[in-house]
Amino acid sequence: RLFAIGVLGFFRRPMPSTARSMNDRGSVSLQPGRLSRASSALEPIVDMPVAFSWCTGRLGWKCLQNKQHVDDTSDESDDSSSCEGEYTEDEEQSQGDVRTTCLYIAFCLGVQMFMSYDSGATSSSLDTIQDAGLNLTQTQIGVLGSIDKVGQTLFSMVWGRALQLVPTKRLMACSLLANAVFSLTFGVVFNKWAMFAAKFSQGATEALQGIWGTVWTLTNAPPSARSQWMGMGAIAAGLGNGLGTVISGFATANGAPYSVAFIFQSVVLGLFWIGLLTTPGWRLSLPGSPDRAELEEDTDAPEQKVSSKSGVESSKSAQDISSYDQAKALLQNKLYVFMACNVAQIFFFNSGVQYIWTRLFVEGPWRLNKNWVVTGFLMVTGVGSFLGVAIGPRLVDAAGGYADDEGKYKTLKLLLKFAAVASLGSGLAIAYTAVHLFIASDNALEGITDTPYLLWSIMMFIFLAQNATVATHTAICCESVPSEMQSFATGMTVAVQNLFGYASGAFLPGVVMDQAYSLWKHVGDGNELSLRAQLGVGFMFACASPFMLMVTVALAAREVRLLMMATE
Repeated sequence: RLFAIGVLGFFRRPMPSTARSMNDRGSVSLQPGRLSRASSALEPIVDMPVAFSWCTGRLGWKCLQNKQHVDDTSDESDDSSSCEGEYTEDEEQSQGDVRTTCLYIAFCLGVQMFMSYDSGATSSSLDTIQDAGLNLTQTQIGVLGSIDKVGQTLFSMVWGRALQLVPTKRLMACSLLANAVFSLTFGVVFNKWAMFAAKFSQGATEALQGIWGTVWTLTNAPPSARSQWMGMGAIAAGLGNGLGTVISGFATANGAPYSVAFIFQSVVLGLFWIGLLTTPGWRLSLPGSPDRAELEEDTDAPEQKVSSKSGVESSKSAQDISSYDQAKALLQNKLYVFMACNVAQIFFFNSGVQYIWTRLFVEGPWRLNKNWVVTGFLMVTGVGSFLGVAIGPRLVDAAGGYADDEGKYKTLKLLLKFAAVASLGSGLAIAYTAVHLFIASDNALEGITDTPYLLWSIMMFIFLAQNATVATHTAICCESVPSEMQSFATGMTVAVQNLFGYASGAFLPGVVMDQAYSLWKHVGDGNELSLRAQLGVGFMFACASPFMLMVTVALAAREVRLLMMATE
């Protein structure tokens, strides 16, 4: 029922009706019609998909209106234009076509939302999976939480190259259907090895969506709101993660099997797959893909050349450049390397905190009720991430964006300030946890750290600072390479952020916990380190990543400054 109302809200509520009209100069413009009544379909609180679709639809429509207004003003002031009143097909698609916004909402936001759903569902049901008799060790629990990111890592570069060789729609249809099947398998097959295989396959098929969504958004988003469109992807991922946490966490806390959450996910993804089959393939194409090349040939569009900075001959198309040459050029691009590391460190923090959160506050030092812990996680990550994504991209766009080297340098200086704020919060979180574990237990500060509310406020502060920058980091990373190489470069970025970000964030804290246990037993005359202390050590390790982020952002800003000096 929830999803059915959401679908109706998506197709009937978010977008205003449009009508084409001729202005006094003969050019085509879009005039907003009346919004259909949304109040009759929006049931209070429960109908989250409707509210999300309506809000994103309004944002996308406003961006198109603003862009059209800027273009009309520019046309009126430019009397010397020889193409007065005419639009190319690409301009009409990206600026004046409402279907582009609908595709963005459905496949860049909606699919991303429900592919990120399984991360929250898995993390909040780990205790239930463990109690079901699978006999998982701490390390195996970390593997279960990270093996999907290993699949993304191994297949992301394969998908990035495939997008340059195979029509986009064909690849997306195959991967989306496979992801729905593997999501269902993970929930209904009660065998740890089968669950490992299904989780790995989920990640392998999710990689394509991340690559396609990033490049497609950068290609089709209005330039004046590009950072905000990129930021909406992070909001969609956060909403999906939160929705998975809600359904799985509250369901398992009230006696339902963990499979319920994954059955729901597979059904929703199946419906998105049906919608994908009805979408024209040319609307999904990317720069450098064969279907985009055919479209440019049909419209006599000039071929976009590869920049000489990439180290690849400018006369070659994406299909003619080997994977080795592209990978070599990317590794020689210092700005790309630094930005990819920045993205990985942000996701390391998010993943590490997510996979240790429930166990830390339920089984660890505070011993809270699981329902309350899940609610706290949603408040911390949801509010923090939403405020960050709402503030950060707007500040970047207001500062002029990152279209040239000077804009990139100003933007990176702004991102450095956010990284410094996140580092300050991380230091406070580590100190708070250490006090509760090793000082307050001796009654020296008894009562000060008994409740986690101050720690949760600090964590919300960190999530705000981190997520304010993730969309801009991703955009600059993608735009630091020529357009023909962006699919492959984004695939390589996904591999880096999953291997050193998501996977390491879920896996390494468990390893640190096991090593801390062994070390404590060795130096502590045989005394064992308690589980509460192990969880605290793993949490503090995950919270240390913003310090390294601040260093790599400073190195990226320095690299852009050197490029500016070289051009001068």
